[in-house]
Order: sequence, then structure tokens, then C-alpha cells
Amino acid sequence: IYVFVCSTRQDFHRYAERMSSLPVEGVARSEEGVIIVKAPELRRDRFDYSGTLRHELVHVLLARNVNTDTLPRWLNEGIAMVVGKDYRWESAFHVARMYVQGRIIKYHELNFAFVAPRSGFEFGDAYAQSYSMTQLLVKHMGEDDFWEMLDALDGLLFSDALRAYAGLTPLQFYQKWRRSLWKLSLIHISEPTRPY
Repeated sequence: IYVFVCSTRQDFHRYAERMSSLPVEGVARSEEGVIIVKAPELRRDRFDYSGTLRHELVHVLLARNVNTDTLPRWLNEGIAMVVGKDYRWESAFHVARMYVQGRIIKYHELNFAFVAPRSGFEFGDAYAQSYSMTQLLVKHMGEDDFWEMLDALDGLLFSDALRAYAGLTPLQFYQKWRRSLWKLSLIHISEPTRPY
């Protein structure tokens, strides 16, 4: 695994290529085993630099151990955040705010929000939503069944693996996750306004 720490924006653009135009602090070219991150002084958010490195490392490890061709982008990102302990988007308040403001991304649009977001807000929302959805999926299945399901992607499509191991279609899972958000919104509404 090769890690490039870019000390200039030009270097980050050169190594990260098309992803450098998105509001990201790091990029993994997972199949190649290459991680590209901005040096701390280039980051807009200096919070949790090691979390960014772990996040990108998880992408590489997933590519080496799971058939990522059948892994939805949202779940790939969610796993990288949960396993990598990348805490930038873990806030339940972020997802609650999305819910209250009607910004929840539809399931069929979620993967595209990572590569062609309509705004910086949508890009951040896609990460927060993926983190939240992945947490619920692991909780619903239990860790052992969750990892078995990912291993099964060598021979199954994600929708078939999810049905076999979790007893849900992707749409049923998404609806279950959406229904869980009303509790978050109650907490968000009852809490005093905080600066974000």
C-alpha cells in the first residue's frame, strides 16, 4: 500500500485526479493499493487526520477482500467510516437535521451523490446518511452475519445477499432506516440550536 501525502493542492489534484474537484480530504485508488491525502495544513477540517487515513485504508482492504463490484458505493463508504472510525459524519444530529429539512437522499440516488453531488451539502449528506444506514444494517444483522453477507458478494449481487442474510430487499432496508429517523428528529427538535 502506497500513501501519498500531498503538500500542495496541485499535487493532490495530480494524484487524486477527478476526485480532487470534490470536497474530500483523501482518496483511495483501492484496486491499486494507493491512498492520497492532503497534508494537515491543506485540510479545511483538521479534525481527525488519522480517521481519514484509516477510512482510506479500509477502502483498500475492502477491495482486497470483498467483491466491490457488487458492493453499493454507499455501503463501501459507510463501512470505511464505521470500521475506520472516521468521525466526521457520525453525528446523529446531522442526519436528524437532514430529516427535518427534507434532505434525505432517495435510495436510488444515494450512490450518485458521491460522484456527482448537486451541492457540497448533498456530498456531506451522502456520507452522513451512509454512515447512519451502515450502523443500522450492522445492528439489524449482527456483526458476524454482516461480514458473512459481504463475503457472499463473491457469488451474489448485493440485493440477493441482503435478502439471504438480512431478510430484506435494499428498498425494505432503506424504508426501515427512514422509519427509524423520527426518533432522531424528536431529539434534534427538542435540543437547543447548536452551531454546526
